[in-house]
Amino acid sequence: SDVCSSDLSCAPAPVFDVIIKDFRLHNPTSAIKGQESSEYWIGINDGSIAEIIDITQHTLLPKGKEEISLDGQHLYPGFIDAHGHSDYTLLVDARAVSQISQGVTTEVIGNCGHGCEPLTDDIGRFAGNIYGYDGSVELSWRTTAQYLEKLRKAQPAINVFPLTPAGNLRRAVVANRDGQTEDASSIERAQMLRLIEEAMAAGSNGISFGLEYRQEEIGRAHAELQSPDHLVCRL
Repeated sequence: SDVCSSDLSCAPAPVFDVIIKDFRLHNPTSAIKGQESSEYWIGINDGSIAEIIDITQHTLLPKGKEEISLDGQHLYPGFIDAHGHSDYTLLVDARAVSQISQGVTTEVIGNCGHGCEPLTDDIGRFAGNIYGYDGSVELSWRTTAQYLEKLRKAQPAINVFPLTPAGNLRRAVVANRDGQTEDASSIERAQMLRLIEEAMAAGSNGISFGLEYRQEEIGRAHAELQSPDHLVCRL
């Protein structure tokens, strides 16, 4: 039988559906510190990563019903795109090819005050605030909760981290105003706050601003931000 040294695991060799082996796994934090990557194998069960195994710490190597060798290639954790605008295009094509092909597995959406939620029945006022909007997917939702549910059902190939765009809030509340650049009243600020509270309860992770864009025009937006009853001051 195999003899285990005192510093190596003597546990029985685990068995996985799939083993991915013979690669160098890089931890970005270790790379920043100048540390070399260690040799790992990945065990997959039921289509998900079950374990990342440092084989230098095991005498008995794991086994897989299927084993895939990467022949010494380098493997990195999925990248996070913190500035994405795929809110609408993920509904058009959930494969997210442009992201996956670059190693991106998570995208922050709703950036720069632009995005897909919330909406009102006057859809025409939002079309210009949604990147990639072409009408191929109907804007059938209105609330943040409804949008996130539609996105969930689309089953995008990447993870998403949604923000609620301030531009949509102003377009939804400061109605019938040319360019959406007039100051919001105290009542309208309260309405925006309610929409944000609903968005956060539905799964939004915060608010994004695009102070250089027309609907948020920097002067008026700054004045609203400095008001004690503004939504940001309440969060």
